[in-house]
Amino acid sequence: MRPTCVSAVVGSWLAVTVLSNARAAPQSATSAPGESGPAVWVAYNRVIDLDNLPKRYACDVLGDKIRDILLSLGAGAELKVLAYGCNGFSPRVHVQFSLPTRVPLAKVGSLNLQAAPGTLLLEPGHPRSLDEEDCKLLRQIKDLLLPTLPLRVVSYRFTCIEPPSRHRRFKLLVQGLTPVSQGEPAATSQTQGR
Repeated sequence: MRPTCVSAVVGSWLAVTVLSNARAAPQSATSAPGESGPAVWVAYNRVIDLDNLPKRYACDVLGDKIRDILLSLGAGAELKVLAYGCNGFSPRVHVQFSLPTRVPLAKVGSLNLQAAPGTLLLEPGHPRSLDEEDCKLLRQIKDLLLPTLPLRVVSYRFTCIEPPSRHRRFKLLVQGLTPVSQGEPAATSQTQGR
């Protein structure tokens, strides 16, 4: 059995050095909790080793599901998803994406991205590509990818049974920042490689 982990991948995205301390800034130095505030895109480059899924996913279908999940979590539209090894039950997905991160007001400068905190729901139908058969997929995303990101799992329910039941739906609530006004991710990002 392959170990399930988020592998480190060396990223090639350009970091804006003037914002290198933005990730460590306390929220109180930016704006009041619950309000939108200035943010910068932080780039992430990850490989997710999925293990023992209950069904085979076509690579394009799996890639679309992961893309939709990341967009629902506030990722910028300029994301890349590459799924491979889809002929078995343990595929691998390489993702490159950016998430908004608050910056101190003193470092705002010419940034044009505003982000607001929110609670994001993932369940069958949200995003649209998730269905009742994706319980174990979303559970592995929660366990393998979300701990490496500036998101907080608020609650979850994963009753992953075969065959899937509409009465025992799964759900995942996550807190994070979502963009209110879009800036260009590639122009104002810093890299977070793992």
